[in-house]
Amino acid sequence: MFRSPLLLLGILGLINACSGLTTLTLNHTYPLSLELSVQICVGHLNRLNPNTYYTLGSQGGQFPTYAANDQFWLDTLHPSSTPQNKDLLQFLLQDCLPILGEVIEYNYEVQREFAPQIVTASISLYAVAISTSVETPAELLQAIRTYNLALNVTSEWSELTALETVKRVFNDYASKFPTKTSVVKIDPGYKYAGDHRLESQIFEFFSDGDTTTAVYGYDDSVPLFGGDTYEAETNCIKEHNIGQVASTGVNNIQFYSSFGAIEKPLDSNPIPTITYNASKTYVAFVVGDGDNFWHLKNNHMKLFLQRLQFCTADPSTCYPMSWSIAPSASQYMPDIINYYSDIALNTTKDYFVLPPSGSLYSYPGLMSSDVQKKYIERMEGDMNIYNTRISVHWEWFYNWRHTISTYFNSWSEYTTERTGFILANVPYLLPMFIFRLKEYRIIGENVVLFKPNEWRYSSAKQSHTTEEMGDIINGFKPGYISPVYMTVDGSLEPIQATYDLYTEHLEEWVEVVPVECLVELVFEKESLERGGGEKE
Repeated sequence: MFRSPLLLLGILGLINACSGLTTLTLNHTYPLSLELSVQICVGHLNRLNPNTYYTLGSQGGQFPTYAANDQFWLDTLHPSSTPQNKDLLQFLLQDCLPILGEVIEYNYEVQREFAPQIVTASISLYAVAISTSVETPAELLQAIRTYNLALNVTSEWSELTALETVKRVFNDYASKFPTKTSVVKIDPGYKYAGDHRLESQIFEFFSDGDTTTAVYGYDDSVPLFGGDTYEAETNCIKEHNIGQVASTGVNNIQFYSSFGAIEKPLDSNPIPTITYNASKTYVAFVVGDGDNFWHLKNNHMKLFLQRLQFCTADPSTCYPMSWSIAPSASQYMPDIINYYSDIALNTTKDYFVLPPSGSLYSYPGLMSSDVQKKYIERMEGDMNIYNTRISVHWEWFYNWRHTISTYFNSWSEYTTERTGFILANVPYLLPMFIFRLKEYRIIGENVVLFKPNEWRYSSAKQSHTTEEMGDIINGFKPGYISPVYMTVDGSLEPIQATYDLYTEHLEEWVEVVPVECLVELVFEKESLERGGGEKE
């Protein structure tokens, strides 16, 4: 029984140094409570040396694509590994429990709503939570009697409400964590990311869905505007500065993150110098949804490979493309981001930008002024890592004027570098009224806000065929400067769609440029118009 973290990690280091890579498959062959125990074990065993990787299997038709993607990343990032696949129960009995020697007893059937708090307790106690429900295999039930019982939730929490368990776990365990990161979970949102929560020592609990912590876009119990709200974590940002790292359903975050965060600016393609021509239309393609780890790990992988294939097959049709990438992915998925960076360098025409709204999935316009300034400083660091001065930005439709007068004015005062923001409304179906006669708005001396020009999936108002999108862009007045922001969370295939658009439907006066160029083009256009001259 190893209650000392240092002793435990030292022993784990010796064991892991002699071990090869172990793979596990979570496919609901075993009950969910056992899979949760497995994730806790993976989290503990990987804290010193990552040698356990779990895939989402395709049992009964579930997760077939996810399983293939898990295997792709394992083969791509660790091609020399020769993993041994193990049965989940045997992994618990042979590889985990004998090392940890500590267990937490609870009953999943009765205390399911306490699961996040139990995970939090297991972090502090270096223990494995085991359910005594009828679905638990007998061998695992025996472990409760074999190893040291660090906490008996079944008896000690039997009279507690969910709120009372949250308070107890925070006071007894989470308040002593070295970091004070918290996460609001939606039942059953704890699945698949248990390993990461142990590594980062995250305090978590189920949201009760009340008005103070309602999670829109993920909690469909309150379908606002017909369910057309896809925005940040909660509506208590003003009080608690909440921002989200969108990672629901993403497994192996701890495994990916344990190889070291990206701390230096990524190598990036040079930004071309483009001279403004008033007779041309300038557009930039931006692939969205990179704020979401699930998309980064799954959809973006296929899109980047498709993009590489297109550019390799015919470099003459390899137009500039920008990708929104979550800044936190440089910490939690560094090898995946490096892989995408290598593809971008290979095409010579791909770039990264920050997603909505910058460093976190959040509403900066709702933050207090002092927090806004700290957030801007954080964004500057994230922009440096990705070599960009562009961020997608969203706010609630009613809050744009306040956001401009506070957040964006602070940006213009803080930075000396020209910076662009691609705006998106929440809900996105509503019009935005902060733009006058132009497709952009300049704040101060160096900040440009771009009017939304979105290309979405089939059920949305902004859905268009490639021919229709071509007509829209070709119809922009001469001198128009605009990003085209595309989502990947629906039926739109942005690589194929932009390829068809570029090769078949754009007129000769339309020039596709890197999104970074748009900011410089705006200032050049403004200078020419103030001077009374236009370049042709």
